[in-house]
Amino acid sequence: GAVPRRWERRAARVAELTEDVCTDAPSSAFGELVALARLALPIGIVQLGMVAMGTVDTVMVGRVSADALASVALGNWWKLFWVVLGQGFLMALDGMVSKASGAGDDDGVGAALVNGLVLSVAYSVILSPMLLVCGPCLRALGQPASLLPLASDYSIVQILAVSPTLAFVVLRQTFQAIGMLRPVIFSVLVANLVNVFLNVSLIWGMPRLGIPALGPLGSGWATVFCSWLMLAALAGAGRNVLTPLLNRPKAPRSPVFRNLASLVRLGVPVGLHQVTEFAAFATMMLLVGQFGVVQVAAHQVAMSIASISWNVSVGLSAAAAVRAGQAVGRRDPAGLRRACLVSAALGAIIMGGASVVLFAMPSRLASWFTSDQAVIAQAASLLPIAGLFQVFDGAQTISAGVLRGMLDTGMLFWAAMFGYWAVGTPISFLLSRVLGLGAPGVWWGMVGGLFVASALLQFRVLHCMRRAHQICGVSDDKV
Repeated sequence: GAVPRRWERRAARVAELTEDVCTDAPSSAFGELVALARLALPIGIVQLGMVAMGTVDTVMVGRVSADALASVALGNWWKLFWVVLGQGFLMALDGMVSKASGAGDDDGVGAALVNGLVLSVAYSVILSPMLLVCGPCLRALGQPASLLPLASDYSIVQILAVSPTLAFVVLRQTFQAIGMLRPVIFSVLVANLVNVFLNVSLIWGMPRLGIPALGPLGSGWATVFCSWLMLAALAGAGRNVLTPLLNRPKAPRSPVFRNLASLVRLGVPVGLHQVTEFAAFATMMLLVGQFGVVQVAAHQVAMSIASISWNVSVGLSAAAAVRAGQAVGRRDPAGLRRACLVSAALGAIIMGGASVVLFAMPSRLASWFTSDQAVIAQAASLLPIAGLFQVFDGAQTISAGVLRGMLDTGMLFWAAMFGYWAVGTPISFLLSRVLGLGAPGVWWGMVGGLFVASALLQFRVLHCMRRAHQICGVSDDKV
Protein backbone atom coordinates (compact mmCIF):
# COMPACT_ATOMS: atom_id res chain seq x y z
CA GLY A 1 0.00 0.00 0.00
CA ALA A 2 0.86 3.68 0.07
CA VAL A 3 2.24 3.63 3.63
CA PRO A 4 4.79 0.83 3.06
CA ARG A 5 5.93 2.40 -0.22
CA ARG A 6 6.28 5.79 1.46
CA TRP A 7 8.20 4.14 4.28
CA GLU A 8 10.49 2.39 1.79
CA ARG A 9 11.32 5.72 0.18
CA ARG A 10 12.03 7.28 3.57
CA ALA A 11 14.13 4.33 4.65
CA ALA A 12 16.11 4.55 1.42
CA ARG A 13 16.70 8.24 2.13
CA VAL A 14 18.06 7.49 5.61
CA ALA A 15 20.26 4.70 4.22
CA GLU A 16 21.61 7.07 1.56
CA LEU A 17 22.37 9.81 4.07
CA THR A 18 24.06 7.48 6.56
CA GLU A 19 25.67 5.08 4.13
CA ASP A 20 29.23 6.26 4.75
CA VAL A 21 28.84 5.93 8.50
CA CYS A 22 27.30 2.47 8.48
CA THR A 23 29.93 1.01 6.15
CA ASP A 24 32.96 2.93 7.45
CA ALA A 25 35.12 0.09 8.82
CA PRO A 26 38.79 1.03 8.25
CA SER A 27 41.25 -1.82 8.52
CA SER A 28 44.25 0.30 9.58
CA ALA A 29 45.07 2.64 12.45
CA PHE A 30 45.49 5.52 9.98
CA GLY A 31 42.04 4.87 8.50
CA GLU A 32 40.57 4.86 12.00
CA LEU A 33 42.39 8.11 12.77
CA VAL A 34 40.89 9.77 9.70
CA ALA A 35 37.38 8.53 10.56
CA LEU A 36 37.78 9.69 14.16
CA ALA A 37 39.06 13.13 13.15
CA ARG A 38 36.18 13.59 10.66
CA LEU A 39 33.78 13.18 13.56
CA ALA A 40 35.75 14.92 16.30
CA LEU A 41 36.38 18.18 14.43
CA PRO A 42 32.72 19.15 13.81
CA ILE A 43 31.71 17.91 17.28
CA GLY A 44 34.43 20.13 18.74
CA ILE A 45 33.09 23.07 16.72
CA VAL A 46 29.63 22.46 18.18
CA GLN A 47 31.07 22.25 21.69
CA LEU A 48 32.94 25.53 21.28
CA GLY A 49 29.78 27.11 19.89
CA MET A 50 27.88 26.14 23.03
CA VAL A 51 30.67 27.63 25.16
CA ALA A 52 30.56 30.83 23.08
CA MET A 53 26.91 31.39 23.96
CA GLY A 54 27.71 31.26 27.67
CA THR A 55 30.68 33.58 27.17
CA VAL A 56 28.48 36.17 25.45
CA ASP A 57 26.00 36.01 28.33
CA THR A 58 28.80 36.58 30.84
CA VAL A 59 30.28 39.53 28.94
CA MET A 60 26.89 41.20 28.47
CA VAL A 61 25.75 40.83 32.08
CA GLY A 62 29.19 41.89 33.31
CA ARG A 63 28.67 45.26 31.64
CA VAL A 64 25.62 45.88 33.86
CA SER A 65 27.38 45.55 37.22
CA ALA A 66 29.59 43.26 39.25
CA ASP A 67 26.66 42.35 41.52
CA ALA A 68 24.50 41.48 38.49
CA LEU A 69 27.24 39.25 37.13
CA ALA A 70 27.68 37.49 40.47
CA SER A 71 23.92 36.97 40.88
CA VAL A 72 23.43 35.60 37.38
CA ALA A 73 26.50 33.38 37.81
CA LEU A 74 24.96 31.86 40.95
CA GLY A 75 21.58 31.32 39.28
CA ASN A 76 23.22 29.85 36.21
CA TRP A 77 25.40 27.56 38.34
CA TRP A 78 22.28 26.21 40.06
CA LYS A 79 20.56 25.64 36.72
CA LEU A 80 23.60 23.95 35.21
CA PHE A 81 23.87 21.54 38.13
CA TRP A 82 20.47 20.05 37.28
CA VAL A 83 20.71 20.40 33.50
CA VAL A 84 24.11 18.65 33.49
CA LEU A 85 22.49 15.81 35.42
CA GLY A 86 19.69 15.53 32.84
CA GLN A 87 22.10 15.77 29.92
CA GLY A 88 24.23 13.04 31.42
CA PHE A 89 21.19 10.78 31.74
CA LEU A 90 20.74 11.12 27.97
CA MET A 91 24.40 10.72 26.97
CA ALA A 92 24.06 6.95 26.67
CA LEU A 93 22.20 7.64 23.42
CA ASP A 94 25.43 8.03 21.45
CA GLY A 95 26.38 4.44 22.26
CA MET A 96 22.92 3.00 21.54
CA VAL A 97 22.39 4.93 18.32
CA SER A 98 25.91 4.35 16.98
CA LYS A 99 25.59 0.62 17.69
CA ALA A 100 22.33 0.48 15.74
CA SER A 101 23.87 2.66 13.01
CA GLY A 102 26.91 0.41 12.73
CA ALA A 103 24.61 -2.58 12.35
CA GLY A 104 22.58 -0.79 9.64
CA ASP A 105 19.52 -1.01 11.91
CA ASP A 106 17.49 2.13 11.11
CA ASP A 107 14.61 0.72 13.15
CA GLY A 108 16.92 0.57 16.18
CA VAL A 109 18.09 4.15 15.57
CA GLY A 110 14.46 5.31 15.43
CA ALA A 111 13.55 3.42 18.61
CA ALA A 112 16.49 4.97 20.50
CA LEU A 113 15.52 8.44 19.24
CA VAL A 114 11.91 8.04 20.37
CA ASN A 115 13.00 6.70 23.75
CA GLY A 116 15.40 9.60 24.18
CA LEU A 117 12.71 12.18 23.44
CA VAL A 118 10.34 10.50 25.90
CA LEU A 119 13.02 10.53 28.58
CA SER A 120 13.91 14.17 27.86
CA VAL A 121 10.31 15.13 28.66
CA ALA A 122 10.27 12.97 31.77
CA TYR A 123 13.56 14.37 33.05
CA SER A 124 12.35 17.92 32.35
CA VAL A 125 9.27 17.35 34.51
CA ILE A 126 11.39 15.85 37.30
CA LEU A 127 14.28 18.34 37.27
CA SER A 128 12.54 21.66 36.49
CA PRO A 129 10.96 22.09 39.95
CA MET A 130 14.45 22.10 41.46
CA LEU A 131 15.04 25.51 39.84
CA LEU A 132 12.24 26.94 41.99
CA VAL A 133 14.23 26.42 45.19
CA CYS A 134 17.41 28.14 44.01
CA GLY A 135 17.14 31.00 46.54
CA PRO A 136 16.64 28.91 49.71
CA CYS A 137 19.33 26.41 48.67
CA LEU A 138 21.92 29.09 47.90
CA ARG A 139 21.10 30.75 51.21
CA ALA A 140 21.72 27.44 52.97
CA LEU A 141 25.09 27.26 51.19
CA GLY A 142 26.06 30.60 52.71
CA GLN A 143 25.93 32.75 49.58
CA PRO A 144 25.58 36.56 50.00
CA ALA A 145 21.97 37.53 50.72
CA SER A 146 22.16 40.57 48.43
CA LEU A 147 22.72 38.32 45.41
CA LEU A 148 19.94 35.83 46.05
CA PRO A 149 16.81 37.67 44.71
CA LEU A 150 18.22 38.08 41.20
CA ALA A 151 19.84 34.63 41.27
CA SER A 152 16.50 33.08 42.21
CA ASP A 153 14.59 35.02 39.52
CA TYR A 154 17.16 34.01 36.90
CA SER A 155 16.88 30.35 37.89
CA ILE A 156 13.07 30.45 37.71
CA VAL A 157 13.19 31.94 34.19
CA GLN A 158 15.49 29.09 33.14
CA ILE A 159 12.76 26.54 33.86
CA LEU A 160 11.45 27.32 30.39
CA ALA A 161 14.82 26.35 28.88
CA VAL A 162 15.16 22.90 30.48
CA SER A 163 12.84 21.00 28.13
CA PRO A 164 14.25 22.32 24.81
CA THR A 165 17.80 21.93 26.10
CA LEU A 166 17.32 18.25 26.90
CA ALA A 167 15.42 17.58 23.66
CA PHE A 168 18.26 19.27 21.75
CA VAL A 169 20.72 16.92 23.48
CA VAL A 170 18.71 13.93 22.22
CA LEU A 171 18.73 15.16 18.62
CA ARG A 172 22.39 16.19 18.82
CA GLN A 173 23.45 12.80 20.18
CA THR A 174 21.47 11.06 17.43
CA PHE A 175 23.00 13.14 14.63
CA GLN A 176 26.48 12.67 16.10
CA ALA A 177 26.00 8.91 16.25
CA ILE A 178 25.02 8.64 12.59
CA GLY A 179 27.82 11.00 11.56
CA MET A 180 25.69 13.95 10.39
CA LEU A 181 26.93 17.12 12.09
CA ARG A 182 26.02 19.83 9.57
CA PRO A 183 22.47 20.32 10.94
CA VAL A 184 23.89 20.58 14.47
CA ILE A 185 26.54 23.11 13.46
CA PHE A 186 23.90 25.13 11.60
CA SER A 187 21.58 25.26 14.62
CA VAL A 188 24.36 26.30 17.02
CA LEU A 189 25.61 28.99 14.61
CA VAL A 190 22.12 30.47 14.22
CA ALA A 191 21.58 30.45 17.99
CA ASN A 192 24.92 32.20 18.60
CA LEU A 193 24.08 35.01 16.18
CA VAL A 194 20.60 35.51 17.62
CA ASN A 195 21.92 35.28 21.20
CA VAL A 196 24.10 38.37 20.73
CA PHE A 197 21.16 40.41 19.41
CA LEU A 198 18.77 39.22 22.12
CA ASN A 199 21.23 39.89 24.94
CA VAL A 200 21.74 43.48 23.78
CA SER A 201 18.07 44.15 23.08
CA LEU A 202 16.61 42.48 26.18
CA ILE A 203 19.16 43.71 28.73
CA TRP A 204 19.22 47.36 27.64
CA GLY A 205 16.01 47.49 25.60
CA MET A 206 15.18 48.74 22.13
CA PRO A 207 12.34 51.28 22.47
CA ARG A 208 12.03 51.79 18.73
CA LEU A 209 11.21 48.10 18.37
CA GLY A 210 9.00 48.08 21.45
CA ILE A 211 11.44 45.89 23.40
CA PRO A 212 11.65 46.90 27.09
CA ALA A 213 14.88 46.86 29.09
CA LEU A 214 14.80 43.82 31.37
CA GLY A 215 18.24 44.25 32.90
CA PRO A 216 20.26 41.13 33.79
CA LEU A 217 17.15 38.95 33.52
CA GLY A 218 17.11 39.81 29.82
CA SER A 219 20.09 37.52 29.38
CA GLY A 220 18.07 34.71 30.96
CA TRP A 221 15.19 35.26 28.58
CA ALA A 222 17.66 35.32 25.66
CA THR A 223 18.90 31.89 26.77
CA VAL A 224 15.32 30.56 26.90
CA PHE A 225 14.53 31.82 23.40
CA CYS A 226 17.80 30.52 21.94
CA SER A 227 17.24 27.10 23.52
CA TRP A 228 13.96 26.75 21.68
CA LEU A 229 15.52 28.24 18.53
CA MET A 230 18.35 25.68 18.54
CA LEU A 231 15.88 22.84 18.90
CA ALA A 232 13.66 24.15 16.10
CA ALA A 233 16.63 24.86 13.81
CA LEU A 234 18.09 21.40 14.33
CA ALA A 235 14.74 19.69 13.81
CA GLY A 236 14.17 21.71 10.66
CA ALA A 237 17.64 21.28 9.20
CA GLY A 238 17.60 17.55 9.92
CA ARG A 239 13.99 16.83 9.00
CA ASN A 240 14.99 14.59 6.06
CA VAL A 241 16.53 12.18 8.54
CA LEU A 242 14.23 12.70 11.53
CA THR A 243 10.96 12.25 9.64
CA PRO A 244 11.55 8.66 8.48
CA LEU A 245 13.05 7.72 11.84
CA LEU A 246 10.09 9.03 13.82
CA ASN A 247 7.39 7.84 11.39
CA ARG A 248 8.12 4.14 11.44
CA PRO A 249 5.20 1.95 10.27
CA LYS A 250 6.35 -0.81 12.63
CA ALA A 251 5.76 1.38 15.64
CA PRO A 252 2.18 0.22 16.38
CA ARG A 253 3.23 -3.42 16.12
CA SER A 254 6.62 -3.38 17.81
CA PRO A 255 7.66 -2.36 21.32
CA VAL A 256 9.01 1.11 20.56
CA PHE A 257 10.01 1.50 24.20
CA ARG A 258 11.68 -1.90 24.50
CA ASN A 259 15.03 -0.23 25.20
CA LEU A 260 13.68 2.49 27.49
CA ALA A 261 14.76 0.70 30.65
CA SER A 262 18.19 0.03 29.12
CA LEU A 263 18.60 3.71 28.23
CA VAL A 264 17.77 4.67 31.82
CA ARG A 265 20.10 2.02 33.24
CA LEU A 266 22.97 3.11 31.00
CA GLY A 267 22.31 6.83 31.28
CA VAL A 268 21.99 7.21 35.06
CA PRO A 269 25.68 6.38 35.76
CA VAL A 270 26.71 8.87 33.06
CA GLY A 271 24.53 11.59 34.60
CA LEU A 272 25.83 10.89 38.09
CA HIS A 273 29.41 10.89 36.76
CA GLN A 274 28.98 14.30 35.15
CA VAL A 275 27.20 15.91 38.09
CA THR A 276 29.79 14.47 40.50
CA GLU A 277 32.53 16.05 38.40
CA PHE A 278 30.58 19.32 38.23
CA ALA A 279 30.18 19.36 42.02
CA ALA A 280 33.87 18.61 42.54
CA PHE A 281 34.94 21.54 40.39
CA ALA A 282 32.42 23.79 42.15
CA THR A 283 33.93 22.73 45.48
CA MET A 284 37.34 23.52 44.05
CA MET A 285 36.15 27.06 43.35
CA LEU A 286 34.75 27.40 46.88
CA LEU A 287 38.07 26.29 48.37
CA VAL A 288 40.00 28.79 46.26
CA GLY A 289 37.50 31.51 47.16
CA GLN A 290 38.61 31.42 50.77
CA PHE A 291 42.02 32.84 49.80
CA GLY A 292 40.86 36.16 48.35
CA VAL A 293 39.80 37.98 45.20
CA VAL A 294 43.16 37.68 43.39
CA GLN A 295 43.23 33.92 43.84
CA VAL A 296 39.65 33.57 42.59
CA ALA A 297 40.38 35.68 39.53
CA ALA A 298 43.58 33.73 38.81
CA HIS A 299 41.72 30.45 39.25
CA GLN A 300 39.09 31.57 36.75
CA VAL A 301 41.75 32.64 34.24
CA ALA A 302 43.56 29.30 34.56
CA MET A 303 40.34 27.32 34.21
CA SER A 304 39.32 29.36 31.16
CA ILE A 305 42.63 28.61 29.45
CA ALA A 306 42.58 24.91 30.36
CA SER A 307 38.96 24.59 29.21
CA ILE A 308 39.94 25.35 25.60
CA SER A 309 41.85 22.11 25.17
CA TRP A 310 39.38 20.30 27.44
CA ASN A 311 36.58 21.12 25.00
CA VAL A 312 38.67 19.49 22.28
CA SER A 313 38.81 16.34 24.40
CA VAL A 314 35.03 16.49 24.82
CA GLY A 315 34.64 16.44 21.04
CA LEU A 316 37.10 13.60 20.79
CA SER A 317 35.25 11.72 23.54
CA ALA A 318 31.96 11.97 21.66
CA ALA A 319 33.62 10.84 18.44
CA ALA A 320 35.28 7.92 20.27
CA ALA A 321 31.87 6.87 21.63
CA VAL A 322 30.46 6.83 18.10
CA ARG A 323 33.37 4.90 16.62
CA ALA A 324 33.32 2.32 19.42
CA GLY A 325 29.55 1.93 19.18
CA GLN A 326 29.65 1.47 15.41
CA ALA A 327 32.31 -1.23 15.79
CA VAL A 328 30.08 -3.04 18.28
CA GLY A 329 27.17 -2.75 15.86
CA ARG A 330 29.29 -4.16 13.03
CA ARG A 331 30.33 -7.04 15.33
CA ASP A 332 33.94 -6.03 14.70
CA PRO A 333 36.19 -6.77 17.74
CA ALA A 334 39.35 -5.68 15.92
CA GLY A 335 37.68 -2.42 14.93
CA LEU A 336 36.57 -1.86 18.52
CA ARG A 337 40.10 -2.32 19.85
CA ARG A 338 41.44 -0.06 17.13
CA ALA A 339 38.92 2.66 17.98
CA CYS A 340 39.92 2.49 21.65
CA LEU A 341 43.65 2.69 20.97
CA VAL A 342 43.51 5.41 18.30
CA SER A 343 41.24 7.68 20.37
CA ALA A 344 43.50 7.28 23.43
CA ALA A 345 46.63 7.98 21.39
CA LEU A 346 45.15 11.02 19.65
CA GLY A 347 43.91 12.38 22.97
CA ALA A 348 47.33 11.94 24.56
CA ILE A 349 49.01 13.77 21.67
CA ILE A 350 46.56 16.70 21.72
CA MET A 351 46.46 17.13 25.50
CA GLY A 352 50.21 16.59 25.76
CA GLY A 353 50.81 19.31 23.19
CA ALA A 354 48.49 21.68 25.04
CA SER A 355 50.37 20.94 28.27
CA VAL A 356 53.67 21.90 26.66
CA VAL A 357 52.16 25.28 25.76
CA LEU A 358 50.97 25.83 29.34
CA PHE A 359 54.40 24.94 30.72
CA ALA A 360 56.23 27.12 28.20
CA MET A 361 54.33 30.43 28.36
CA PRO A 362 52.05 30.68 31.43
CA SER A 363 52.50 34.43 32.01
CA ARG A 364 51.88 35.35 28.40
CA LEU A 365 48.72 33.22 28.29
CA ALA A 366 47.42 34.76 31.49
CA SER A 367 48.08 38.29 30.19
CA TRP A 368 45.63 37.64 27.33
CA PHE A 369 42.83 37.39 29.89
CA THR A 370 43.67 40.17 32.34
CA SER A 371 45.95 43.19 32.78
CA ASP A 372 46.13 42.88 36.58
CA GLN A 373 49.75 41.95 37.35
CA ALA A 374 48.88 40.25 40.64
CA VAL A 375 46.33 38.05 38.89
CA ILE A 376 48.75 37.29 36.05
CA ALA A 377 51.44 36.20 38.51
CA GLN A 378 49.05 33.95 40.44
CA ALA A 379 47.56 32.46 37.27
CA ALA A 380 51.06 31.81 35.93
CA SER A 381 51.73 29.68 39.02
CA LEU A 382 48.58 27.64 38.36
CA LEU A 383 48.95 27.05 34.61
CA PRO A 384 51.87 24.57 34.81
CA ILE A 385 49.75 22.57 37.26
CA ALA A 386 46.92 22.83 34.75
CA GLY A 387 49.27 21.22 32.25
CA LEU A 388 49.22 17.99 34.26
CA PHE A 389 45.61 18.57 35.26
CA GLN A 390 44.29 18.51 31.71
CA VAL A 391 46.30 15.47 30.60
CA PHE A 392 44.49 13.34 33.16
CA ASP A 393 41.19 15.16 32.62
CA GLY A 394 41.41 14.52 28.88
CA ALA A 395 42.27 10.86 29.47
CA GLN A 396 39.27 10.27 31.71
CA THR A 397 36.95 12.21 29.38
CA ILE A 398 37.99 10.13 26.35
CA SER A 399 37.86 6.87 28.33
CA ALA A 400 34.33 7.73 29.43
CA GLY A 401 33.34 8.26 25.79
CA VAL A 402 34.75 4.89 24.73
CA LEU A 403 32.88 3.17 27.57
CA ARG A 404 29.62 4.88 26.53
CA GLY A 405 30.16 3.57 23.02
CA MET A 406 30.58 0.03 24.38
CA LEU A 407 27.45 0.52 26.54
CA ASP A 408 29.58 -0.16 29.62
CA THR A 409 28.79 2.83 31.85
CA GLY A 410 28.55 1.30 35.32
CA MET A 411 32.09 2.27 36.31
CA LEU A 412 31.79 5.97 35.45
CA PHE A 413 30.07 7.15 38.61
CA TRP A 414 32.22 5.11 40.98
CA ALA A 415 35.46 6.25 39.34
CA ALA A 416 34.34 9.88 39.71
CA MET A 417 33.24 9.43 43.32
CA PHE A 418 36.47 7.77 44.36
CA GLY A 419 38.77 10.01 42.32
CA TYR A 420 37.18 13.37 43.11
CA TRP A 421 35.77 12.87 46.58
CA ALA A 422 37.88 10.14 48.22
CA VAL A 423 41.17 11.43 46.79
CA GLY A 424 41.02 14.83 45.07
CA THR A 425 38.93 16.98 47.41
CA PRO A 426 40.55 15.75 50.67
CA ILE A 427 44.04 16.30 49.25
CA SER A 428 43.00 19.76 48.03
CA PHE A 429 41.82 20.67 51.53
CA LEU A 430 44.94 19.21 53.15
CA LEU A 431 47.41 20.96 50.86
CA SER A 432 45.62 24.31 50.68
CA ARG A 433 44.42 24.75 54.27
CA VAL A 434 46.49 22.50 56.53
CA LEU A 435 49.85 22.82 54.75
CA GLY A 436 49.17 26.41 53.64
CA LEU A 437 49.80 26.06 49.90
CA GLY A 438 46.73 28.11 49.03
CA ALA A 439 45.21 27.95 45.53
CA PRO A 440 48.06 25.81 44.08
CA GLY A 441 47.33 23.25 46.79
CA VAL A 442 43.72 23.04 45.63
CA TRP A 443 44.86 22.41 42.07
CA TRP A 444 47.43 19.78 43.08
CA GLY A 445 44.71 17.92 44.97
CA MET A 446 42.47 17.80 41.90
CA VAL A 447 45.42 16.63 39.78
CA GLY A 448 45.61 13.65 42.12
CA GLY A 449 41.87 13.07 41.89
CA LEU A 450 41.86 13.23 38.11
CA PHE A 451 44.83 10.87 37.94
CA VAL A 452 42.95 8.27 40.00
CA ALA A 453 39.67 8.71 38.08
CA SER A 454 41.40 8.47 34.70
CA ALA A 455 43.42 5.42 35.79
CA LEU A 456 40.28 3.59 36.93
CA LEU A 457 38.47 4.31 33.67
CA GLN A 458 41.48 3.35 31.55
CA PHE A 459 41.77 0.05 33.39
CA ARG A 460 38.11 -0.53 32.63
CA VAL A 461 38.67 0.24 28.93
CA LEU A 462 41.57 -2.24 28.84
CA HIS A 463 39.36 -4.87 30.49
CA CYS A 464 36.68 -4.28 27.85
CA MET A 465 39.24 -4.47 25.05
CA ARG A 466 40.22 -7.92 26.26
CA ARG A 467 36.52 -8.85 26.10
CA ALA A 468 35.95 -7.18 22.72
CA HIS A 469 34.72 -10.39 21.09
CA GLN A 470 32.09 -10.85 23.81
CA ILE A 471 31.00 -7.21 23.67
CA CYS A 472 30.61 -7.50 19.89
CA GLY A 473 28.75 -10.79 20.18
CA VAL A 474 31.38 -12.76 18.26
CA SER A 475 32.59 -16.19 19.35
CA ASP A 476 36.31 -16.72 20.05
CA ASP A 477 36.88 -18.90 17.04
CA LYS A 478 35.66 -16.13 14.73
CA VAL A 479 37.87 -13.42 16.15
